[in-house]
Amino acid sequence: MSNARNLANLLGTGSTIPTAKIADSAVTAAKLNSTLDLSSKTLTVPSGVSLFKRVYTANITTPQEWVNGFTTISTLSNVVVNSGEQVYLNYILTSRHKSSGQHHTAYRMDWQLGGTSSFVGDANWGFGIYDDDSGHHMDVGFLNLSTWPSNPFNQTGTFTFYFKGRSSNTDGYWGAEANGVAQGYEQGQVNVLVG
Repeated sequence: MSNARNLANLLGTGSTIPTAKIADSAVTAAKLNSTLDLSSKTLTVPSGVSLFKRVYTANITTPQEWVNGFTTISTLSNVVVNSGEQVYLNYILTSRHKSSGQHHTAYRMDWQLGGTSSFVGDANWGFGIYDDDSGHHMDVGFLNLSTWPSNPFNQTGTFTFYFKGRSSNTDGYWGAEANGVAQGYEQGQVNVLVG
């Protein structure tokens, strides 16, 4: 057969090679020059798959003393949320109390857009109460703020988010030892993910 005939058989009546005629693993990263430029393309992902479009991060390196009422632990500014996007929160933070006994602690995410502000979660105890009698505890959370059952986030624009904490006592710290001194192992991080 001639090359023209082989090409005609491959293309059929179309002008491109049908996907079914390309063998699995036939296109390698090297053949794509190891860079795939999607800047001017629309990427379609399978149903049920979520990709984060933007991630905003704030490290927590300054100790914050517990207060009986929500106080800002960390701030994330210029968080862009467009129509149809969902907002997720991820945090990790050490909490340390000075004395034994019951110590309620909780977290909440507040937001501000211009003169409008509100919060996600319960007004009194945010995303829920955590109790610990052992002294140290590592608080870790990953949640969808857009679908949170109590006061979900459903706004669009460019926001400032305030990660806040509270306690039923004033005898402890976030991000420090019981004496209030910051240690490298006591640091934390807050991430807002938009997708």
